[in-house]
Amino acid sequence: MTRVIAFFRGVFISPELLVIVITIALYLWNPNHLATIEKFYLDLPDEARRYPTFITGGLLIWCFSKAKSILLPPEDKAGIMQGWAMYSLLKDRVRIGLMFQALFAATAISIGLFFSKYESFFVVWVGAIFGSILGAITFYFAMLRMHEIIRTKDH
Repeated sequence: MTRVIAFFRGVFISPELLVIVITIALYLWNPNHLATIEKFYLDLPDEARRYPTFITGGLLIWCFSKAKSILLPPEDKAGIMQGWAMYSLLKDRVRIGLMFQALFAATAISIGLFFSKYESFFVVWVGAIFGSILGAITFYFAMLRMHEIIRTKDH
């Protein structure tokens, strides 16, 4: 039961969910809030507009590769991480992060591919890209922290 509560806490108390809430609030409050940026962006050629959309897919793939490095660090020959009492919670948090990354990538790519002139979805598209970048930063910091923990345990 504790693990289930911790899982939901990981979902609801996360920077990625904050991005989703802010994006929804901006979309409901005023979908044309970023109209100036949207106009500039829509004036760009189609090819230039597709690159930011696919950044989310690249970040999703990168996060999948870093998830392995977080959960099974190459320096951890002694299995310190797997023996850690909170390892199952770490695994759950990595899974939550990957689910958010997949959601952001699916959102940005579907809007980028199926809505050529993003119209009222521009705020959601920007939120998905920003959320994907924020999630990747979270994975990066987690990876650094895991390597730090292993190095201090080895000495």
